[in-house]
Amino acid sequence: MRILVLGSSAVTWPALMDGMAALGHQVIAVDAPALAAVFGPRRQQDILLAYARAYQIQAALVSPWLGLAPDCLHGMRAQGVHLVALQQDADQSDDLYDHPVLVALGSAGDAACDLTVVVPGATGDWGPWCQSVTERLAAEGIPPELTTEPMVPIPSDTRLLALAATALAHIHEQAGRTGQAAAYYHEILRYDPTDYSANSGLARLASTPAIAREHWRVAPDHVGRRHQVDLPPLLHLPGLAKGGTSFLEEAAVRWAESAVATEAYEQLADAIVYLSPSSPETVCQAIEFLMNKGKTELAKCCLDREIATWPTRGEVLRLRGDLAFDAGKYAAAQADYDAAERLGA
Repeated sequence: MRILVLGSSAVTWPALMDGMAALGHQVIAVDAPALAAVFGPRRQQDILLAYARAYQIQAALVSPWLGLAPDCLHGMRAQGVHLVALQQDADQSDDLYDHPVLVALGSAGDAACDLTVVVPGATGDWGPWCQSVTERLAAEGIPPELTTEPMVPIPSDTRLLALAATALAHIHEQAGRTGQAAAYYHEILRYDPTDYSANSGLARLASTPAIAREHWRVAPDHVGRRHQVDLPPLLHLPGLAKGGTSFLEEAAVRWAESAVATEAYEQLADAIVYLSPSSPETVCQAIEFLMNKGKTELAKCCLDREIATWPTRGEVLRLRGDLAFDAGKYAAAQADYDAAERLGA
């Protein structure tokens, strides 16, 4: 069964999702309160309905404290989504449930739902609970449709879902909720594997330099060289420096750094291609690094490529001359030195 979980709890989400997934369900979790905070209640409704439509959701778990508008709940039901209202156990203490407005909203939500269940809480046993919810849905005439293949979202809705997931990913990353941020970045990659924001976000959150390197490697693939965002320092987003960022250069620099850290020198050579137009000094430093590491053939390939593209860069010619001199090719070295001198390098 394809299940949409609407909530924001970092404690209950992993347990609930793992429990449902263990039973063979495909679970899509969305931070509905954060959507409302960023996009407002009307756009939140549009996005939630898009999730239900794109994934052909069969059941949605709805928390009473979300305050979803009745139109949103009825819109889901019109799409064939069976709504399960979540209630807290009376023994659990939570000031949130004592708020009269939230209780009223919860009651209104319960009325629009097909089934009401009591959640076990942060310390409860979610495995049996997930099984009981499945059984109760079946008893209500909603049998689980288990499949080993996850639902591929309908392409017409993925742009809106990617936009929403990008906003949620940055919000959670900024708040230090790295697990949830990573989940949203991975969601974006399901819609577009080359997305810059998702790959750069996962690179920042990566647990190892090798994982970071692979995401930085993909990040600049579809970024134009002129995509520069200049922002005042008051906007502190994870993906933007205080004065802005050139997306392509940022990704290329981080890719080069992670390639050095993991000794993936061939990738260092690939990364500096993106830096060549605007940062020739960085390119020269990278090539000198390869030379010092004894990667002379790789360094020569980089130098030849640079000179073919930028024949008037004297500093690159001089580096190639140094490489030729060290190899005992004195005539070739002198030719590059002479050319560099004519260019004033």
